Amino acid sequence: ATVYSYFVDSLLQQVLDDFQEKFGYTEEEAEKLLYAGGLTIYATQNPTVQSIVDEEMNDPDNFSYASPTSYSIIWNMVVQRADGTTVNYDQNMLSAYHRETLGQTWYKMDYWSTDEADAAINDFKKYVLTEGDTILTETVLYPIQPQVSFSVMDYTNGQVLAVNGGRGEKTANLTLSRATDTFRQPGSTFKPLASFGPAIDMGRASLETPIVDEPFTYPNSNGKQVRNWWGEKYRGLATVRDGIRDSMNIVAVKNLNRIGPENVIPYLQKMGFSTITMEDANLATALGGLTYGVSNLELCAAYSMIANKGTYIEPSFYTKILNYDGSLLLDREPKTEQVFQEYTTTLLTQALIDVVQSGTGTGCNFWTAPLAGKTGTTNDNRDIWFAGFIPYGLCSCIWVGQDDNASLWSTSVHMSIYSKTMGRIVEALGLEGGSFAGPGQEIKCICKDTGMLATENCTNTEIRFYQYGFGPTAFCTAHPLKGNLTGDDESSTTKKKEEKETKEKQTTKPAPTTTSPQTKPTQTQTQPTQTQTQPTPPETDPTPPPETDPTPPPETDPTPPPETDPEGQGANGG
Repeated sequence: ATVYSYFVDSLLQQVLDDFQEKFGYTEEEAEKLLYAGGLTIYATQNPTVQSIVDEEMNDPDNFSYASPTSYSIIWNMVVQRADGTTVNYDQNMLSAYHRETLGQTWYKMDYWSTDEADAAINDFKKYVLTEGDTILTETVLYPIQPQVSFSVMDYTNGQVLAVNGGRGEKTANLTLSRATDTFRQPGSTFKPLASFGPAIDMGRASLETPIVDEPFTYPNSNGKQVRNWWGEKYRGLATVRDGIRDSMNIVAVKNLNRIGPENVIPYLQKMGFSTITMEDANLATALGGLTYGVSNLELCAAYSMIANKGTYIEPSFYTKILNYDGSLLLDREPKTEQVFQEYTTTLLTQALIDVVQSGTGTGCNFWTAPLAGKTGTTNDNRDIWFAGFIPYGLCSCIWVGQDDNASLWSTSVHMSIYSKTMGRIVEALGLEGGSFAGPGQEIKCICKDTGMLATENCTNTEIRFYQYGFGPTAFCTAHPLKGNLTGDDESSTTKKKEEKETKEKQTTKPAPTTTSPQTKPTQTQTQPTQTQTQPTPPETDPTPPPETDPTPPPETDPTPPPETDPEGQGANGG
């Protein structure tokens, strides 16, 4: 039987959901129409982008220093007793056997080889099987670790161009996709979404709003302190821009405390996060300390909202569906929400450019196109993220972690994978260059010490947007280049030449009024048949064990976040 890709799995599930919502069908009626209706489905997938993503996510060299390669298990066994009764066993029971029966509280289903995994299963079978038992069915999968997910969207229309739900061979249909089905803590990728963005949008902050980085205790937490990822040192006076660029935990939490965590929940719900409720109206949300977590595709769609001037567009895996006779059955119209004002996203984009130019995300750069985005790392290095976008319509998101929520050895491996993957995609689609500046705007790199154009000797710099004619034109006189005339000593001819070159470099290509040809969805005609896309029966569809759910609700007060948020350790050595 044909094994569908993660993209096709998600496409078929979205079609089934839409049939039930739009036409009022039962699940059985929707499946009958999908698999036996002779339909033609126009997918949004870009084969070039998907091919690159799949190649990079399955290149073992990309993960060589993340953590040693190991294997987990997804196992199910149905046993018939001598009296005719049946009993089901799975990996959760195997884990409980080690943790509770054998007292191995540290036990994780993480093995150096598949042979070692099989030995663990056989030991458990000896424990539970008795004379007269018959094994009716047994299935086992060995997902390679660490794992990864990657998604790419066209942020101008919400169309999903590629999605990868995990590395390793996909052996069945409708299996677990870590891009759409797994919910993990998003770490500091949530700072612009849950703290700084809403504050700017509410008129309570700008990028230059000062917030003091100092010892800060969570209210009503018995002295629980917020800690920065770099340790116990404090930087004193900082700004919102600094908080985003350097992923400053205390600044993010104090900012959310100032505007009220209950006021950001509606923002997050408008961004399409399906698990966000008022239970998350606490200060931990500023650092991505959520009750249930988010999916990769949800996070990609949220950052697509920033790139799309504040308008959220629901991700779509197809554009339309035709009946067997060629008539239109369904034209997909994704849901949209205006989340942030355009002004808010312009400021956020400036700060997100700083993240990859001089902040925690420098390792994500691929240098052929401007990039804006945010890193995220959770407690004990269990999850590492980056979500980013370029001027020409693409937003993408990567997650790396262990299925059993174990710590990673490296906090930067995702950056090199992201850089390599997006660099190839940009080159393949011809999307090099471009600018985030809007009509009548230009982007300049400024020395914060003098407010003049930065030279390569300036170390305290930032990116700023200016209306043409209103930005600085002279290079920094405090940190001049050797032999380079700057400031008042510049001749009129030299100054005019530099201004002309600066404008030429910053001038953006005209923004397309429709979807860029390079990112247009391919009209892939998929004609599902019952035999081609028969979903895997539930009893053999591997699902993640509850006990290894990477984002369980906290057992205690969910307000305090992890004691450390080791943000950007791989980028700046923090």
